[in-house]
Amino acid sequence: MSYRLLASTVLVVAVSGAASVVHAHKGATGVVKERMDAMESIGKDTKALGRMFQGKAPYDAGQVKVLAERIAGHSGARMNALFPDGTKASPSEAKTLIWSEWERFGRISMALETAALSLAAKASEGSDVAKAPFVEMAGTCKDCHKRYRED
Repeated sequence: MSYRLLASTVLVVAVSGAASVVHAHKGATGVVKERMDAMESIGKDTKALGRMFQGKAPYDAGQVKVLAERIAGHSGARMNALFPDGTKASPSEAKTLIWSEWERFGRISMALETAALSLAAKASEGSDVAKAPFVEMAGTCKDCHKRYRED
């Protein structure tokens, strides 16, 4: 898949996901609200990055680094901690498959952190160099949502 096509797909997913956030957060409390807020932040940051990599916003290496580091901060072990057993209740959009495939889910959240940190590290090298880790990071989000998020 081309970088441009994947970036466009990720941007569409981020925009459509952001539109449903307001409705989905209604009634959320505790760790479910925390993870919804974290996912909302990741979505907004990914959308902003996507605009830069699509040329719809100027590439700003400093901003790319900040956004990527923020995404990394919501990923990995920190993300896993937001999915304790027994937190599938409404209004969560998490599929129960997360808990039955816990090791696989954990690898995906760690891959997101690794890709986001790689993007942060490459940001100052320019958009051509930073695009590959962005595409990897965005693809990780897309794959996780496809498998573990209710539509």
